[in-house]
Amino acid sequence: MFYAVDLAKRHDARIIILHAIQPVPHLYSYGESYQAERILMKTKEQEQKTDIDEIKNRLRQFCSNVEVQTGPPCVELVSKILVPLGHPVEEILKSRVA
Repeated sequence: MFYAVDLAKRHDARIIILHAIQPVPHLYSYGESYQAERILMKTKEQEQKTDIDEIKNRLRQFCSNVEVQTGPPCVELVSKILVPLGHPVEEILKSRVA
């Protein structure tokens, strides 16, 4: 992250943080699928929100430490925080197109 902040400052660029949440394989029988799928999606959405909050907190902590060496701004260099649900490689490739 220190390297990303340094590069962004040098080139007047912005940083996008991407953290993909790996799908969990389905381990339930056919009759339970609808209810289990709803619970799983709700859990994934909550995990996504929790991950974004955790990333923001760690970003603020990192920036308060790194700004001593690099000077402000740091947090402002991050333009997006993406936490998609999916296979990491596919999500990274998708984000390059978007």
